[in-house]
Amino acid sequence: MTNISIIDIWTLSIKHYIFGVEGTHKDTLYYKRYSEANLWNNWEIDDAAMERNIHILKQCMQKNSEDGINKTIAVGTQILRTANNAPIFCQKIKDLFWLDIKVLSHEDEAWYLYKWLANIVGNHTFWAVNIWWWSTEIVSGDAKQLQKSIQIEIGVKTLKTMFRDNKTNTIDRNAMEEYLDEYIQIDASHQSILFITWVLDFYLSVGPQLGYQFTESTFPNHPIIFDLKFMEGWIQTLRTTDIATLRTMYSKDPWFVDNVAIGQTLYYKVAQKFGASQICPSQYDLTDGLIAEVV
Repeated sequence: MTNISIIDIWTLSIKHYIFGVEGTHKDTLYYKRYSEANLWNNWEIDDAAMERNIHILKQCMQKNSEDGINKTIAVGTQILRTANNAPIFCQKIKDLFWLDIKVLSHEDEAWYLYKWLANIVGNHTFWAVNIWWWSTEIVSGDAKQLQKSIQIEIGVKTLKTMFRDNKTNTIDRNAMEEYLDEYIQIDASHQSILFITWVLDFYLSVGPQLGYQFTESTFPNHPIIFDLKFMEGWIQTLRTTDIATLRTMYSKDPWFVDNVAIGQTLYYKVAQKFGASQICPSQYDLTDGLIAEVV
């Protein structure tokens, strides 16, 4: 078995994975999300953010050393594509840790998102949706090929900025949904499977505490699946549950819940446009596609 570490540098967090990989089989041996990383500051990475992230990356590299990692891959997404001084940050990381950060293009993100799911879908055609802070990546394909890749310039942070009332710190949900109905124009009316990323652990941890029971999925390592009606009720429950309560329910990453209802609404609206017959929170994301490339 080969132990591979992937360090995924997002705009507002760093995710550190250690995978045990043997052939096409992968086990997640270690995972930690550092929500305090936060590189975002008006398209510039300031000195404080650099130092904060360097400190976190030092912890990641120490963990890799302790665990005898065979290979470390560091990737960056939107903030490292767009920040004016992102090359300075990347060079600092290389100088300190001998670690090259691979800055992923939108095309890279789409390919890696597709790559691992293609191994499990059998004869199904599928769609997969990956929401970022400022954009959303959508891919479709089957076991043979990536058929379509769509990137829409809207994400969780975009919606929060557009529809938050700063005085009351509330979101105008109706206006947001009307906007998404108008904005998302996708020609995909057939009944297909839709995979959504980054939320499986939240569903499994918080769902039972909110009284939800899930239908078992038949896709390998994907434990749950549901339809649009279920998701609509789920979103209503999230919206009407106090944020402080949700944070308690998801204590492993309480910051995540602040934006979860917005993200779920975006997933739901995309699923509506697809006419998705089934929605499956994915066990896999683009990190798994990276694994498929290097083993």
